[in-house]
Amino acid sequence: MVGRFPPREPPADDVAAYVSRAISSAPYRYQGKILLRVAAEVAAEVAAERVSPASGVIEARDAGSCVLHVGGRSLDEFPVYVAQLGFEFEVLEPPELVEQVRVLAGLFGRAAGVSR
Repeated sequence: MVGRFPPREPPADDVAAYVSRAISSAPYRYQGKILLRVAAEVAAEVAAERVSPASGVIEARDAGSCVLHVGGRSLDEFPVYVAQLGFEFEVLEPPELVEQVRVLAGLFGRAAGVSR
């Protein structure tokens, strides 16, 4: 005898993206959303060399930007990790990550002789 289950609504419109995010950033203690000011195709090409599929997923936003969903063990890792991609970026969440970027910006600015 074969059991039957009632159909249910998928958890998102794009189920593949939902699953990808669920297995990439969700298992980590911290999750971040970072706006990259570059087309998703370009970001994906660069990120393929530097971003593990297990730690980040790129989502297209418009022709010139995308969102990187990333997970990690520590907020300290994110800014350096994202900066190494070489694209202009903006932290969307969490707020604690915005503050961490400010702290690192001051540190790097002072190291480069920029007074703050």
